[in-house]
Amino acid sequence: MYNNGAVDDSGSDSLDEPIEVVPHDLGWIEDARRAADQLRAVVGHLASGVEHIGSTAVPGLAAKPIVDLAVAVEPAHREEAVDALQRLGYVDLGEAGVSGRRYLRWRRSPPAVNVHLMAPGSALWIENLLLRDYLRSHPDAAADYAGAKLSAASLHPTLLAYSEAKADHVQHLLIAAREWAAGAGSPRSS
Repeated sequence: MYNNGAVDDSGSDSLDEPIEVVPHDLGWIEDARRAADQLRAVVGHLASGVEHIGSTAVPGLAAKPIVDLAVAVEPAHREEAVDALQRLGYVDLGEAGVSGRRYLRWRRSPPAVNVHLMAPGSALWIENLLLRDYLRSHPDAAADYAGAKLSAASLHPTLLAYSEAKADHVQHLLIAAREWAAGAGSPRSS
C-alpha cells in the first residue's frame, strides 16, 4: 500500500502510471497540510484522524512527488466519505489491491494527492503511521530506503513494477519498525 496508485490529469482510472522518484521537497509538508485541511473541512465529521503518510512525510527521503494522506473513517461511513471526495474531484479506485483500504487520487500536477481511507486503529492504519515514524526517527534506514527506491525506479519506471521491486525492502522496514515500537515505543504505535 505504501506506494500504490496514481492518475494523470486526464482522470484516467488506471492504477498504473509512469513514476519518478525525486529528492525530498520541503514544500510537500505544506502541500499535505493544505490537502489535510481541505479533507477535514469536507469529511472531518466522518473521520477520526487525517495523517500525512508515505515517503513525502519523511524529511529528507526521496519520493514520488505525490502526497499520501491516511484518513481514519469507520467502514460504515466510507461510502459517504468517498462521495464527498468525488465531488472535490478525487477518483475512486476501490481497494486497489490493498484489503481494508479505499484508495482515491487527485490530479497529478502539483500538488498531487492520494487519499487512503482506512478504519481507525486497523493494522493498516497503525503500520502506515509506524513506518513513517520509524523512518523519521532512523535517518540511516531512510537513506537506505531512498537508495532502494531510486534503484527500483531506475529499473521499473511504472508504478506497479516499481512497487513490486521495492516490496521486500518495505517488509524488512516494517519488521524493524515493529521491533523498534516494541522496544523503544513509537509515539504512534499504541
